[in-house]
Amino acid sequence: MTYDFKSSLAEGLESGALATRNNDAINDVIDEFARQIFEGTDEQVIICRALLYDIGGYITHDPDEPGNNVPSFEAIVARPPGWEEGQEDSEFILAELARGERGFPCTVICDGYEFQCDDPEALQEALGELISLASTGEILNHLRNPGESAVEPSRRPL
Repeated sequence: MTYDFKSSLAEGLESGALATRNNDAINDVIDEFARQIFEGTDEQVIICRALLYDIGGYITHDPDEPGNNVPSFEAIVARPPGWEEGQEDSEFILAELARGERGFPCTVICDGYEFQCDDPEALQEALGELISLASTGEILNHLRNPGESAVEPSRRPL
């Protein structure tokens, strides 16, 4: 008996297409989140996605670009508009983002909270909760008013 690789191929192609759609939807939600935070902070805080090394340190390229093969995780970070790599006290991790094989479900992890998101609406709600946390407010206040406040090192990239 011969194995039917064609049916497995069809399943793989459909799963790949679904993963692409879901990851695009995740990126769209994060992009809208970033746009609204930028506007809401009078263009003083930029939110972006970054890849962080599991072993410390982080990759400065966009997560969608090909690059390092070092095990890493995706994070949502906040920084001022004129940010340059290596600036002290100017870039902060807001949350870790773990995507499923097909994009959704994805998990947003921040300050002891773990939000399981099965669709774009759940991700929007999770980011809404994230932005309303006191610890996130401290980061945003610090970025808007540098030198007037301090933020715990646990929220900074290593």
